Amino acid sequence: MKILFVTMKYEHKNDMHINNILSFLEVAAVDYYGPGFQSREVLEKGVDWFWKENGGYDAIILDFALAILQIDFLDIREAYHWHRYALSDYKLHMAIYYADKIINELKKADVAKALFYWCDTYNIQARWERIIEDLIKEGFYFLGPGIEFFPEVKDEEYLKKAGASNRYRAFCMRNSKVLISMCHATVNYIDCCMTPSDEREYDITIPGNLDRFHYPERAQIEDIVKVSDLKVYDDYRNRTMGYLNTENSDCNRYKRQEDKELDQKLRSSCVYMDFRQTKESVLCWRENYYDALRRSKMGYACGAVSRQILRKFAEIPCAGALLLCEDIPPLANYGFVNGFHAVTVTPQNVLDTCEYFLHHVGDMRNIANNGRKMILQTHTALAHARFVVKALEAVNEKRFERSYWQDGRFIIE
Repeated sequence: MKILFVTMKYEHKNDMHINNILSFLEVAAVDYYGPGFQSREVLEKGVDWFWKENGGYDAIILDFALAILQIDFLDIREAYHWHRYALSDYKLHMAIYYADKIINELKKADVAKALFYWCDTYNIQARWERIIEDLIKEGFYFLGPGIEFFPEVKDEEYLKKAGASNRYRAFCMRNSKVLISMCHATVNYIDCCMTPSDEREYDITIPGNLDRFHYPERAQIEDIVKVSDLKVYDDYRNRTMGYLNTENSDCNRYKRQEDKELDQKLRSSCVYMDFRQTKESVLCWRENYYDALRRSKMGYACGAVSRQILRKFAEIPCAGALLLCEDIPPLANYGFVNGFHAVTVTPQNVLDTCEYFLHHVGDMRNIANNGRKMILQTHTALAHARFVVKALEAVNEKRFERSYWQDGRFIIE
């Protein structure tokens, strides 16, 4: 299959997003089109010209990061909030300038077309949904997590405080016939560690943000293990890097003069621009995070208040640690069998569970190995790219009815 991936060159703090985009290079013939990938001259000539110059394509994948600029350019502060990446090879206004032109040309293409949505599910906004549904009317399929990966949130108090909703779930149910279901919690082979779990220095680690509003179960587990006799890895440089809004040694205030000038013109301060992290600090943060997983026998992951699959469910077993986790509804669809790939725990039994595996290291090693094998077979960015290609082939062949995940298998009907 020959794919035209339409996006823009950016460097997101979360390498999962970039890896999911670049992984298509290994499973298909791919060209990338958009600001930062092509010159101004090529962008001025347009997608139609580029299409003909390269002999056409079998499918198009449009990155939501570019599509959203159709509306966010109306509010420059919102645009910078959304594109809080370390923009490198082009200016933001260049992407805004070409977004409408590119997307209007893509709407006319008569091949399989998919909109690649990798953003939050519970925080999707009405104006984003309007853009998505407009593209669906123009023949686009929707490439994003299906409802099998996240349950309905019934805690009204949480939804109100978090500014969240079940809007995305309702959207998926309405558009099930054009949904290419793909959970974006993926890893890469480079994240893998083969050191046997029982030979590691620390008994357990609880990675990630310990905010008690969004991650109450995780914070409670942390409270329990840190006062136990377990040897806990807790030497994290920063647990809130992705949400950082205060200046510290890892950040450069106003890295570029133009950011300072623009920030002064905005209605209110934009923390994503005000305290932009350097690439180097992000790399140090990520290496510290993976170091924790590689040096720990066990790692804990929760599904947050929304009880959904987060990337930690893939990262911990991929790193060869035994995954202890909250018992959330999406576990089986993602592929986990309790007691075989991972072990579900509660605050009430977590210490007893840890004690058991520290005294039954063969069981710990077997489950950790099974979890790593399942993740590397099913949930690498490369594996997911292969699944997407199969779905796009089914669309072109007029045999796509719907797709979903069941027991760790991607199914196309």
